[in-house]
Amino acid sequence: MRDAETIRRSRSSEAAGLLLLAIGLLIWLSLVSYHPGDPSWNTATGARARNLIGPVGAHLADWLLQVFGAWAFPLPVLLLMMAWNLIRSHRLAPLAPRMIGFALLVAAGCTALQLGSGWTVFDGIPGGGLAGLLLAEWLKASLNVTGAAVMTALCVVLSLYLGSSFSLSHLAPLVELPRRRWRSFVAA
Repeated sequence: MRDAETIRRSRSSEAAGLLLLAIGLLIWLSLVSYHPGDPSWNTATGARARNLIGPVGAHLADWLLQVFGAWAFPLPVLLLMMAWNLIRSHRLAPLAPRMIGFALLVAAGCTALQLGSGWTVFDGIPGGGLAGLLLAEWLKASLNVTGAAVMTALCVVLSLYLGSSFSLSHLAPLVELPRRRWRSFVAA
């Protein structure tokens, strides 16, 4: 039989999960219905916002796209995944390492989108947003493109370590199969 403390913790976890679920859904809807002509901080117009979440959604989507570029789209997915774990009362890892991992993943994602081609989305917004533009330029100036790519990849791996139960030992079966095939090829 579950004690009162477990039930209370479960209900508060579910409530936090529902709140995160709603926030993630609102962010996702505001991003997918983004329109460059909607009123926002960098677009002055008297027109009514076409964003599904209204003027708040138009401003939020514009800000997220300006700061994170195309990497803004995975952000609500990560929130929805966290919400789902809370609703199901799954125990989450300690918050500090997860937040550091999340920040590293966002920084690496924005940088990776900006590093290669410097492409733009929606009326000239950098693909990696302002964050990706600044990080990519700083890394390229410090380490050149190859070093910047290596550091970005390292940040992705570190973010997986800190934000999940990922371990390089999980990759061993993927490496073992080609190695066995190579040995049999060389032996033949």
